Amino acid sequence: MILAPTLFIPVPSSTLIHPRDTVTGKVTAGATVTITMPTNGAADVVVGIIGHQGNSAWVDPNTPTGFTLAKADGGTFNIPNALVFYGVNPGTSVSYTNPSATRDEAYIFRSYSLVDTASPLSGTVPAETSTGNDEPNPPSITTSHNNAMVIAFGAVNSTDN
Repeated sequence: MILAPTLFIPVPSSTLIHPRDTVTGKVTAGATVTITMPTNGAADVVVGIIGHQGNSAWVDPNTPTGFTLAKADGGTFNIPNALVFYGVNPGTSVSYTNPSATRDEAYIFRSYSLVDTASPLSGTVPAETSTGNDEPNPPSITTSHNNAMVIAFGAVNSTDN
């Protein structure tokens, strides 16, 4: 099963948004870690996803302090539990605790420059779908701002930790 939320990020009227930096990693089950954020500054937004393999005793990942939840999904067997969230200039690091005692969690954080930090997301995150073959089938997208960037994050359920 795939989680494929799509986010709209409007940019100031005369500039083009661009990815700045990315960090990835994993948090061992039950551990608390300090995650180094991707390079970011006053005019940057960091978007992230944290998730783990779903099971019958699921526990949702946490939204890191200083971030705003954009989309949560999962919660049943064979569906990954994942959150997508964003933060405006969240600084150099964030403390994160994996709430699952049995599942490691993977994360991706990506910073974007020249984002309208007063209103970084535009529109509603549409519902994700699957073709039945574990392939994403995202809905059509209409941006609400000129020069907007459409981004998508996904999580795949796997028996690998």
